Order: sequence, then structure tokens, then C-alpha cells
Amino acid sequence: MSTPPRAMTISMGEEVELQVAIDEAVPINAFEVLFSRLAQSYPDLKLTIINGSQEDISRWVDNKRVDIGILFNITPLPDSLEFMSTGQFKYSLIVSPQHPLSINHWYIDSYYYMTALVIRNLGWALVPEHIIHSQWYCDNVIELLTENIPAPLLVEMGVVNRRDRAYGPIMEWIFLEIEAMFKDNIDEV
Repeated sequence: MSTPPRAMTISMGEEVELQVAIDEAVPINAFEVLFSRLAQSYPDLKLTIINGSQEDISRWVDNKRVDIGILFNITPLPDSLEFMSTGQFKYSLIVSPQHPLSINHWYIDSYYYMTALVIRNLGWALVPEHIIHSQWYCDNVIELLTENIPAPLLVEMGVVNRRDRAYGPIMEWIFLEIEAMFKDNIDEV
């Protein structure tokens, strides 16, 4: 009688399941590749991926709803969380080609929804640069000059986990893969 794969995984100290929260605005292509490689390397892992904003993700990690979060680090995180930076991304100021730049201010927690509204000529937005260069939006928005905007236009992206939580070989593998992915291919994401 052979040992079932899940039992072997547990006996080797590997995680049986993993919950990951990911900001919807992180570079999609890079994480599709990561999750594909994860499935090949750990086929018995039960993986759950949920989306949210930075505040949602940091709260979910802090409350142990998810094991790790991948997010843009814009506001300070709780002391209970540890952040590993993977790189920085530039914000771009975009507007519809038909829009006279206005001063109305709306708060929307989805960069994709912001971009969709800008395309419909409903204002302007600061969104991560890789979003406007995606095939979905590149022909429908105009990137404006940002040299006179006083706010910093770089946002840090990284992985967050609880400081008090030990993690196994699969989470270690994920951290190393993400670090290598953005170190080597930051321009491709």
C-alpha cells in the first residue's frame, strides 16, 4: 500500500493548502506564470486566490484569513505584518482623448474600473503604468505629463505575511520565485 500524496506532503512539512490575497492591480501576466509554475511544482497543494485592495489584504493577513498577500504598499502596515518589497511601479496620469481635464474627485478602489471610467470620458486618474500599457487599454487613453504633480508617483509592490507565522517550503518557494521574477523581469511585467 502506498502513501497518498497529501499524507506525504504533510509528513514532509509542506503546506497542504495556501490562501493568497492579491491586489487586482498587480501585473497579471507575471502572477499567471507564478501560479502555473506553483501548480507544476506542487500539484497536491490546495490553492485559494482572492482579490482585494491594500487595506483588505493587510487586514486579511493580519486576521489570518489568508497566509500571504501581494499588494501595492501605499499606507503603513500593522506592526504584526512583515513586508518584502519586490519592486516599484510608476503611476501614470491618464485621460480620455475627448476629455477636457476636470477637477472633480471620486474615490474608486479598482484601477481597472478607474481606467474604464476614464475611457468613457468621466474624468482622469492616476493608475499604475503597466495597466495603461496593457492590451485592454493602450489604445483608449492618453498618458499626460506628470512632472508638476507634487505627490510621489512610484508605488512599492511586495509580499506581506504575519511576523509570528512560520511558513513552510511552499511559501518559501513563492517568496524566492517572486523575488527572482521581479528582479530579472521588472520591465516585462
